[in-house]
Amino acid sequence: MTKVMVVDDEIYFATNIAKLLRANDEGMEVLAVYSAGEALKELDNAFYDIIVTDVRMPKMSGIEFIEAIKKKRPETSIIVMTAYGAQDVMENAFKTGTLLYIEKPFRIEKLEALISVASKVHRKKSTKKTTAHVHT
Repeated sequence: MTKVMVVDDEIYFATNIAKLLRANDEGMEVLAVYSAGEALKELDNAFYDIIVTDVRMPKMSGIEFIEAIKKKRPETSIIVMTAYGAQDVMENAFKTGTLLYIEKPFRIEKLEALISVASKVHRKKSTKKTTAHVHT
Protein backbone atom coordinates (compact mmCIF):
# COMPACT_ATOMS: atom_id res chain seq x y z
CA MET A 1 0.00 0.00 0.00
CA THR A 2 1.31 3.41 -0.99
CA LYS A 3 1.13 6.04 1.76
CA VAL A 4 0.67 9.61 0.53
CA MET A 5 0.49 12.88 2.45
CA VAL A 6 -1.07 15.93 0.76
CA VAL A 7 0.12 19.22 2.28
CA ASP A 8 -1.61 22.48 1.39
CA ASP A 9 -2.75 25.43 3.50
CA GLU A 10 -5.95 25.58 1.44
CA ILE A 11 -7.97 23.12 3.55
CA TYR A 12 -10.71 22.54 0.98
CA PHE A 13 -8.16 21.85 -1.77
CA ALA A 14 -6.03 19.42 0.28
CA THR A 15 -9.09 17.58 1.62
CA ASN A 16 -10.61 17.15 -1.82
CA ILE A 17 -7.37 15.98 -3.43
CA ALA A 18 -7.00 13.37 -0.67
CA LYS A 19 -10.62 12.20 -1.11
CA LEU A 20 -10.22 11.88 -4.89
CA LEU A 21 -6.97 9.95 -4.59
CA ARG A 22 -8.54 7.54 -2.05
CA ALA A 23 -11.65 7.08 -4.19
CA ASN A 24 -9.64 6.34 -7.34
CA ASP A 25 -7.14 3.93 -5.77
CA GLU A 26 -8.16 1.68 -2.89
CA GLY A 27 -4.52 0.62 -2.49
CA MET A 28 -3.52 4.14 -1.51
CA GLU A 29 -3.61 5.51 2.02
CA VAL A 30 -3.88 9.30 1.87
CA LEU A 31 -3.70 11.90 4.63
CA ALA A 32 -4.42 15.61 4.11
CA VAL A 33 -2.65 18.12 6.37
CA TYR A 34 -2.87 21.89 6.24
CA SER A 35 0.56 23.21 7.20
CA ALA A 36 4.23 22.30 6.91
CA GLY A 37 4.51 22.21 10.71
CA GLU A 38 1.65 19.73 11.01
CA ALA A 39 3.20 17.59 8.28
CA LEU A 40 6.60 17.51 10.01
CA LYS A 41 4.95 16.43 13.27
CA GLU A 42 3.17 13.65 11.36
CA LEU A 43 6.52 12.52 9.91
CA ASP A 44 7.83 12.07 13.46
CA ASN A 45 5.16 9.42 14.02
CA ALA A 46 4.62 7.80 10.63
CA PHE A 47 6.33 7.03 7.34
CA TYR A 48 4.97 8.22 3.98
CA ASP A 49 6.20 7.02 0.60
CA ILE A 50 5.19 10.23 -1.15
CA ILE A 51 4.48 13.79 -0.06
CA VAL A 52 2.52 16.08 -2.39
CA THR A 53 3.06 19.63 -1.21
CA ASP A 54 2.21 23.16 -2.18
CA VAL A 55 5.29 25.32 -2.58
CA ARG A 56 3.78 28.51 -1.15
CA MET A 57 2.55 28.20 2.42
CA PRO A 58 2.55 30.52 5.44
CA LYS A 59 5.17 30.27 8.21
CA MET A 60 7.48 27.91 6.27
CA SER A 61 8.20 28.07 2.55
CA GLY A 62 7.76 24.97 0.47
CA ILE A 63 11.53 24.87 -0.14
CA GLU A 64 12.27 25.00 3.61
CA PHE A 65 9.65 22.29 4.10
CA ILE A 66 11.23 20.07 1.43
CA GLU A 67 14.66 20.51 3.05
CA ALA A 68 13.19 19.50 6.42
CA ILE A 69 11.54 16.42 4.87
CA LYS A 70 14.83 15.37 3.28
CA LYS A 71 16.57 15.62 6.67
CA LYS A 72 13.89 13.57 8.45
CA ARG A 73 12.95 11.12 5.70
CA PRO A 74 15.43 11.26 2.79
CA GLU A 75 13.84 8.24 1.11
CA THR A 76 10.45 9.98 0.75
CA SER A 77 9.54 11.06 -2.78
CA ILE A 78 8.18 14.60 -3.12
CA ILE A 79 5.80 16.10 -5.67
CA VAL A 80 5.56 19.90 -5.64
CA MET A 81 2.30 21.66 -6.52
CA THR A 82 2.45 25.28 -7.60
CA ALA A 83 -0.02 27.78 -8.95
CA TYR A 84 2.79 30.03 -10.04
CA GLY A 85 5.14 27.89 -12.12
CA ALA A 86 7.99 30.28 -11.34
CA GLN A 87 11.24 29.01 -12.81
CA ASP A 88 13.34 29.98 -9.76
CA VAL A 89 10.94 28.18 -7.41
CA MET A 90 11.14 25.01 -9.46
CA GLU A 91 14.94 25.21 -9.73
CA ASN A 92 15.18 25.48 -5.94
CA ALA A 93 12.80 22.54 -5.53
CA PHE A 94 14.93 20.43 -7.88
CA LYS A 95 18.10 21.37 -5.95
CA THR A 96 16.52 19.99 -2.78
CA GLY A 97 15.83 16.63 -4.42
CA THR A 98 12.33 17.13 -5.76
CA LEU A 99 11.96 15.40 -9.12
CA LEU A 100 8.30 15.97 -9.92
CA TYR A 101 6.00 18.96 -9.98
CA ILE A 102 2.52 19.82 -11.13
CA GLU A 103 0.97 23.21 -11.85
CA LYS A 104 -2.40 24.15 -10.38
CA PRO A 105 -5.07 23.82 -11.53
CA PHE A 106 -4.64 20.22 -12.65
CA ARG A 107 -6.71 17.15 -13.40
CA ILE A 108 -6.57 14.46 -10.74
CA GLU A 109 -5.47 11.94 -13.38
CA LYS A 110 -2.29 13.92 -13.97
CA LEU A 111 -1.47 13.88 -10.25
CA GLU A 112 -2.21 10.15 -10.12
CA ALA A 113 0.25 9.59 -12.98
CA LEU A 114 2.93 11.54 -11.10
CA ILE A 115 2.24 9.56 -7.93
CA SER A 116 2.71 6.38 -9.94
CA VAL A 117 6.10 7.63 -11.16
CA ALA A 118 7.09 8.74 -7.65
CA SER A 119 6.04 5.36 -6.26
CA LYS A 120 8.32 3.58 -8.73
CA VAL A 121 11.22 5.88 -7.79
CA HIS A 122 10.52 5.25 -4.11
CA ARG A 123 10.50 1.47 -4.61
CA LYS A 124 13.84 1.66 -6.45
CA LYS A 125 15.35 3.68 -3.59
CA SER A 126 14.03 1.17 -1.05
CA THR A 127 15.32 -1.79 -3.06
CA LYS A 128 18.80 -0.24 -3.38
CA LYS A 129 18.90 0.44 0.36
CA THR A 130 17.84 -3.13 1.18
CA THR A 131 20.32 -4.57 -1.32
CA ALA A 132 23.15 -2.42 0.02
CA HIS A 133 22.27 -3.42 3.54
CA VAL A 134 22.23 -7.12 2.69
CA HIS A 135 25.71 -7.00 1.12
CA THR A 136 27.39 -5.21 4.01
